[in-house]
Amino acid sequence: MPTIVLPDIPRPLYQKLLADAKKEKRTVAQQILYEISTGIQLRENPKERRRTLMGKLHSEEPSIDPLRIDDPVDLIREDRDSR
Repeated sequence: MPTIVLPDIPRPLYQKLLADAKKEKRTVAQQILYEISTGIQLRENPKERRRTLMGKLHSEEPSIDPLRIDDPVDLIREDRDSR
């Protein structure tokens, strides 16, 4: 696997990477790879990203059955009566 060496990383940047890595239970190297891959994904063509996301949304089954949603009026009334 290729290796990247980054000399002279500013201390505040390294401290931020270290804190984020601890929070996410990653090594600093894993955190750097995560940050790089996230940054590269953000640079993708926004239209293409939107098209991909919309395709995923349309291909998934809805998680809520619209026929089984409670009537909001009944929910408000029930809440009001419980006080």
